[in-house]
Amino acid sequence: MPSTYAHYCFGKAVYRRLPQEIQEEIKAYSPLYMTGLHGPDILFYYKPLKSNAINRIGYGMHGRPADEFFKKAWMRARELPEGRGGFAYLYGFICHFALDHSCHPYIEKKIKEIGVTHAEIEVEFDRMLLAKRGHNPLTHRLAGHIPTDMTSAGTIAEFFPEVTAEEVQQALKSMKHYNNLLVAPGHLKRGFIYALLAMTGNYKEMHGLIVNYKPNPKCADSNIRLSQLYHDAISLAVRLICEYRENGAADSEYQHTFGVE
Repeated sequence: MPSTYAHYCFGKAVYRRLPQEIQEEIKAYSPLYMTGLHGPDILFYYKPLKSNAINRIGYGMHGRPADEFFKKAWMRARELPEGRGGFAYLYGFICHFALDHSCHPYIEKKIKEIGVTHAEIEVEFDRMLLAKRGHNPLTHRLAGHIPTDMTSAGTIAEFFPEVTAEEVQQALKSMKHYNNLLVAPGHLKRGFIYALLAMTGNYKEMHGLIVNYKPNPKCADSNIRLSQLYHDAISLAVRLICEYRENGAADSEYQHTFGVE
């Protein structure tokens, strides 16, 4: 998956390309749309340092055909009262799928070529996007747009039958907490986090989530390619969103997974 900031920027770019009617629908439930941009990844943050039934749902969804989620979610959204914002959340979720589906095969190929972790490739791409937009990649906090209120959590939980609203809320709070924790411009905090990851057996896969002090030259070409894939995926997301309210997950694109197939 492209990382947190890439999904955030992608969702804003897609929004600008949508018809006004859909923009108005999203605007009314903006926090839900913005949370949907992170797809099943929000569940990664439920007690993230140890595998459990909740975060395994998030990881497992990436390997399954997307229509398994989007067909059931479409039916559930049609049952919910308009005031719940279900479709706004799912429009964001579609953005997540479009970007993941477009970028993951390349990322996995690149991992084998250069020996850099999945997380580091994605975070280096985030770094580039942040710098282009005038932000300091070492200090910018990435999860300020994530809501933690029970109303939002309740709507999101409607689409994950195995997860309660309370568990969704805990995952959202944890997402904000860990994203803020990983903002580590100082050597002392950074060293502490690396030590904690090592102690919990998560260093190899997760140390790349902390932005490097300097850009990794191994990722220079991947940033260029991911930029191309990112821009190509905008049209895909716009098309899928425009079709979704009436047709659900009928498009053949949904037969693909969020990740590598």
